[in-house]
Amino acid sequence: MRGDLHVHSDSSDGSLSIAELFLEAKLRGLGFLSVTDHDTVEGGERALELGRSFGIDVIQGIEISAYDRKRGRKAHVLGYFYDIPAATIRELCAPTLAARDELTRRQIEALRAAGYSIAIEEVEEEAGAGAALYKQHVMTVLTRKGLADGVEGEAYRRLFKRGGICDREIEYPDAFDAMRAIHADGGVAVLAHPGQFDSWDLLDEMALAGLDGVEAHHPKHGFGDTCRALAAAVRHPRLIVTGGSDFHGAYGSGRELGCVRAPGRARSALAKRRARSA
Repeated sequence: MRGDLHVHSDSSDGSLSIAELFLEAKLRGLGFLSVTDHDTVEGGERALELGRSFGIDVIQGIEISAYDRKRGRKAHVLGYFYDIPAATIRELCAPTLAARDELTRRQIEALRAAGYSIAIEEVEEEAGAGAALYKQHVMTVLTRKGLADGVEGEAYRRLFKRGGICDREIEYPDAFDAMRAIHADGGVAVLAHPGQFDSWDLLDEMALAGLDGVEAHHPKHGFGDTCRALAAAVRHPRLIVTGGSDFHGAYGSGRELGCVRAPGRARSALAKRRARSA
């Protein structure tokens, strides 16, 4: 069975609704799907409902934005098969969502002060009912008004990177705390795309502390990254190997849903790990 274990909806920083994601998944012949929105589980029950309607197996998911404090780097932790309503995960992620929303509003004010014609109301309309405002929403509005060259173009790099006027960060929870929150809610914890954030040392440490899996197959992983993640799974036999497209719709880099698929055994392996920990 083919599936995608890393997908984002408009509940966080994806452009498609959960219903649109499932329609796309059906058209692409995917048998299972996990909507792993950043720091929110709000779409979990809706995904389960739509999965039944479309005949697609649903793995409730989340991607927690976290931090490797030992090395001073970002790290993302995916959570699967958690118990709804996921009270511990919600408590951990609430400060992140609030801080991200506040930061984006300050970034909009910084853009306005620099002469950009953009209003908070326009960004709120673009975000819809999402859990927070994101830079993707800001860049989409700027692009629509002809003030930027795309969500991830040169204007984005100039404004949000390299010391630009919007280059600011928020505080994230510790990666180990993210893993523990997922476990506390009965879920399975997987370190996301370790090659993207150079999370290799963290991967070994988390594996020894009870991590359940590693995302080896990811669009931002080169061949070497994938091999390195697979080698970690050999070194730590407990680790389940997962993968996904990290699809964000129009807010992404042109990648398609299911362009990177999870290994066929990943879904059943995650489910078995969840059952053993119940």
